[in-house]
Amino acid sequence: MHDDPHRERPLTPRGDEARERIIQAAVRLFARKGYAATGIRALATEAGANIAMINYYFGGKEGVMKAVIDHFFERYMEAAGLDREDFVPGMEGMRQFLTGLVSFFLANRDLVRVFLIEFPEEVPDLPRHKAAYVRKIIEAVSARHGDYLPLDKVDPRILMMAGPTMISGLASHILLKPTIAETGLAKLDDDFYRLLPQVLADFLLPGIANVLQNALAGKYRLDNEGERQDV
Repeated sequence: MHDDPHRERPLTPRGDEARERIIQAAVRLFARKGYAATGIRALATEAGANIAMINYYFGGKEGVMKAVIDHFFERYMEAAGLDREDFVPGMEGMRQFLTGLVSFFLANRDLVRVFLIEFPEEVPDLPRHKAAYVRKIIEAVSARHGDYLPLDKVDPRILMMAGPTMISGLASHILLKPTIAETGLAKLDDDFYRLLPQVLADFLLPGIANVLQNALAGKYRLDNEGERQDV
């Protein structure tokens, strides 16, 4: 019996390595030049691969972009501890959550930049692709930290006002690291970043919790009842 040449072949260890090289090269180039300005030939050269290999694993540059987003969320979930069963509830758990995110953002500045900034018109369904992961994160946070952050009990429009502000604010701090350093007002050493999650937790979490409590109490009036749209 002959193998079907069109059947998807499992990745070998060598194939896994090549695929990872392409993703990492895409992160560097998309962060440095932008998705639109990065040609597939330049991507192949940066990855030490060839165009045929990129098409084989990803089906083209659009597929590479989606794989980069997949990579971001896999790392995000792991760093935030949202896929662990031994999580810590309450404020302490949220502090651990932020600590994990700070470490993740610091170690992956290019990846964070691509996720936050790149919405290329050539990949029109990318917002939907990202949104599916955002829903998973909200569900995971609600399941593990629902007593402190009852995300599933408030109008989703309120959630979409407060939640992205917290995460994008944290990410922006990391992306602005070179500018902050140039001010000369703070030494951005290990001690600074050890304390950063605690300061951010004290600054952000009470505000988010207060917004959710106000929402549950009916303080925020919206003309129409919010509905969760399918993504």
